[in-house]
Amino acid sequence: MRRRRLSHAIALAGALAGALAAILLPAAAGAAAPSDLEPERVRAALIDRVARFVEWPGTPSSQFVLCVADEHPQLAYLRSYYDSATIAALPVQVRPLRKNETLAGCHAAILVPGETADINRMRSQADQAHVLLFGEGTGMARHGVHIGFYPGAKHMVLEVNRKSLEASGLKASFRLLEVAKIVE
Repeated sequence: MRRRRLSHAIALAGALAGALAAILLPAAAGAAAPSDLEPERVRAALIDRVARFVEWPGTPSSQFVLCVADEHPQLAYLRSYYDSATIAALPVQVRPLRKNETLAGCHAAILVPGETADINRMRSQADQAHVLLFGEGTGMARHGVHIGFYPGAKHMVLEVNRKSLEASGLKASFRLLEVAKIVE
């Protein structure tokens, strides 16, 4: 039984990695993606793929609002990446989020990489508004962010804080939980 779960988890991890690889391929055949854009593309693809494995309460709206801290170094790239993309079959609107602005109207929010000072306030708002919080950097999930990610030796490490996710009224698919490191 344990072997079966392990092989299932490996297969799902491979599927998630394959999905990310599909996004990372250049759009035009034969076009080479600049190597300096690959980390940004991986991060943007990760947000898209993870959001597909999260369930929000209530009825869907007409667009998926991705709020990004206005001082986030990838804001311009994320706007470009999601310009004509969809998440959960909804067109994506990338909205800059100013410091101390509320998360009202957001489906997901991306915090400034490594910034932990404002997490408690953001978590409180996320709990009330059912907003998925992403944070880049080692230990972000331990600080209360729902989904933390950071570069590992060979691949992006994905952490899920299941308790904070559930406190926000969000549900993670077992598929996401099998490929992520669970932090509580």
